[in-house]
Amino acid sequence: MASLLLFGGVAVLMPSMGPGAWGPADRVAMLAIGVGIGILMSRYATIHATASDAGLTVRNLAGPRTLAWSEIDEVHFSGGMPWVRLHLHDGDELAVMAIQKADGPSAREDALELATLVRRGHDRG
Repeated sequence: MASLLLFGGVAVLMPSMGPGAWGPADRVAMLAIGVGIGILMSRYATIHATASDAGLTVRNLAGPRTLAWSEIDEVHFSGGMPWVRLHLHDGDELAVMAIQKADGPSAREDALELATLVRRGHDRG
């Protein structure tokens, strides 16, 4: 919302006459940038991972994906990885952007907890 207000304000307040004047296309483009940034930031705000007895639901920027515990082979969080990666039974990988290296020690704890949940899920299944 803040980006929409900021870029909308710039679009309205820029000069419409004289040197460096903004035309209607410039104003619409500035407003579109504000809308785009607002949408992107709202997607970032909804990133999460939720565990249940049945499995794990991961919501990244692209949208949610629900996995049964049996679909997850391994949890990786090492080296230069910015976030946790799940190695899936079908050979695919899935990033878990909700657990990011930038969060420091709490991210390592969350990754270990997720790995434990995956092991428990395999033991039950």
